Amino acid sequence: AEKISPSRNDYTVQLKYKKNTKYFNINSEQIDVQNFLEIPEDTKKLEINVGGIGFGLLEVIYQFDLNLVNFEHRFKLDLEKQNTGSDYELRLRVCANYIPELTDSQSNMALIEVTLPSGYVVDRNPISEQTTVNPIQNMEIRYGGTSVVLYYYKMGTERNCFTVTAYRRFKVALKRPA
Repeated sequence: AEKISPSRNDYTVQLKYKKNTKYFNINSEQIDVQNFLEIPEDTKKLEINVGGIGFGLLEVIYQFDLNLVNFEHRFKLDLEKQNTGSDYELRLRVCANYIPELTDSQSNMALIEVTLPSGYVVDRNPISEQTTVNPIQNMEIRYGGTSVVLYYYKMGTERNCFTVTAYRRFKVALKRPA
């Protein structure tokens, strides 16, 4: 137990990014000291070297945002309301496929969320008429049955279609234009 005790800590952490180098010296007197370093947001590469003896925890937290306004769409989604002959039943045909940048490439996991209009909810088995080429991996019914989320392991250029059936259970409390 003595070999991994923080009372033996004596090491240096070196962080290199861009043209900067920062050093953190860690010893047995600094067991509870936490070191923080904010790295410029345009940093693309971070090199970390640790030398000495002891142990500790090094955590790198990375966050980025993308402005998706000018990105091309990578998925095609079609929604068709089917005629049921009833005001109390809503049937939506949903089809989606991946639009690859390179031929024959596929997406990673994809999910489709169908949020229903106010007053409509789904039952336990809301999905029917699904295509079998790329089967649905998982389904979640959320928010008291007002939303259905379907998960695909991956998605390619093939059309992935299914039908969601919902029933009007409540009156719309407040109608407003969208």
